[in-house]
Amino acid sequence: MGTDHNQLYHKKLHRKKSGMAAVGVALSLGMIVSACGSGSELKGSSAPNSSEPGKDNKALELKIVSSLYNEVPKLDNAIWSEIQKRTNTKFTVDWVPAPEYNSKLDLFLASNELPDILVVTSEKYLPVVNAAKQGVFWDLTPLLGDYKDYPNLKKIIPERAKFLTIDGKLYTLPRTRGKLDTIVQIRKDWLDKVGLPLPTTIDEFNVALKKIVESDPDGNGKKDTIGMQFNDYFAGAFGIWDPVNNSEGGLIHPFLTGNYNDFVAWNRERYADGVMPKEFSVMKGAQIQDLFTSGVSATHIWNIYHAWTATDAIKKVQPAANVDSILLKGPKGYAVAHTKMTTGGIMIPKKVPEAKVKQILKFYDSMATAEMTDLVSYGVDGVHYKTDNGERKLTDIGKKEINVDVNQFMVLAEDKWLKVVHPQAPKAWNDAKKAQMEKYEVEKVGKVRLEEVLLSDTWLKIWPKYLDEWTAIRTKTIIGETSLADYKAYVEKLNNMPDFKKAYKEFADNYKTMMQ
Repeated sequence: MGTDHNQLYHKKLHRKKSGMAAVGVALSLGMIVSACGSGSELKGSSAPNSSEPGKDNKALELKIVSSLYNEVPKLDNAIWSEIQKRTNTKFTVDWVPAPEYNSKLDLFLASNELPDILVVTSEKYLPVVNAAKQGVFWDLTPLLGDYKDYPNLKKIIPERAKFLTIDGKLYTLPRTRGKLDTIVQIRKDWLDKVGLPLPTTIDEFNVALKKIVESDPDGNGKKDTIGMQFNDYFAGAFGIWDPVNNSEGGLIHPFLTGNYNDFVAWNRERYADGVMPKEFSVMKGAQIQDLFTSGVSATHIWNIYHAWTATDAIKKVQPAANVDSILLKGPKGYAVAHTKMTTGGIMIPKKVPEAKVKQILKFYDSMATAEMTDLVSYGVDGVHYKTDNGERKLTDIGKKEINVDVNQFMVLAEDKWLKVVHPQAPKAWNDAKKAQMEKYEVEKVGKVRLEEVLLSDTWLKIWPKYLDEWTAIRTKTIIGETSLADYKAYVEKLNNMPDFKKAYKEFADNYKTMMQ
């Protein structure tokens, strides 16, 4: 590729003025939470909901640990004040920058100094699973019961519960998401420049990336454009989210299947084409995102609505920028993933008294309504947005306060467009994006990422021992230092180990129970 993209990134990062560089470009972009597809128009502030979480009308005080993507918000600002007013709550939040979150979570779990509400970015994260099994968190199953006291949660939890349970127990409330979330984003203006349409297949994608990279699309006279980054998301086109069993009936981990071997081979070809950066294996999420939004990369895996965010950001350095979403069909599927309709979840430590747990559940039941979801997505009429010809437009206050952090520890109402439409985008853009995604949904091309839902005690114990080694061999295979034959032989060796076979049997049992 010729250019050291790590140096390029760090030069750009050094120029950023944000006080929270650890969060990366998310801060400078002000990542915006997507809007509710439909909801009640909210006229100014209103009284708290009739279902009061607090006792004797006293505000329910909640200590919370949550992830953060932007600057630390002031909980007495307009949006947070309104949420607390309507739910009769008072929040004290320990905000942890997203890139550091699991490290901080480990410290919380080890110290047992836990809050009333703890966000987990993955309910299958090993320390979280172990803590749940050791009784650190409330099993919410008996408390929720038949949901007669929580009618709004009843609309949200049951469909997601199979993905959230550990040993048949529900320790986690969902952070509500629609099925549609992330997708492959591509520079359409660069495709136009080289005379190619949006690719619809992996083969067309291969051709497009090579042509873009070789054409110097930014016109700086250097061969420094990145076509794509390594991302397991593309593996959906090679069938890795389909269950694959071994001869003993065990369910092989998706990353150790023949389908994943094909995906590694495909990356090897893309690396040889020169469309991947040489240092791809050490690049991190914020760095990868920054290279896209600064006009260096042609593609990025991002939330659907960020086609608008990215276009807006790149226009600052390349005014003709235009980002669009693509669906790529491969030999065994599509490179598009559906969510589990939740991203991680919300857990309540067992140290919280049962009476307060019930109040917390009441709080979340009051949040899981169309009205509160609309509030989280748009804010207050006249404060965070103004309506012009039937179209809501965010004010300067809205652009500052209505962002992804507002829903980090919330259970929201069902909304299929939650990660599709953008509150700052014009209605015409949002309508077009919904129509584009509706087509994908109707065709039922998306699948839940299998590696995110399988659970095995044995796997959680053995995989950390081999993860670094496997990752290193995979990287060497992609860059050509190890042959594909040797990589496949290594994978086969792992798959034949007794502990791996035991884990695969547990995966099979878990999958059968989960999908019943």
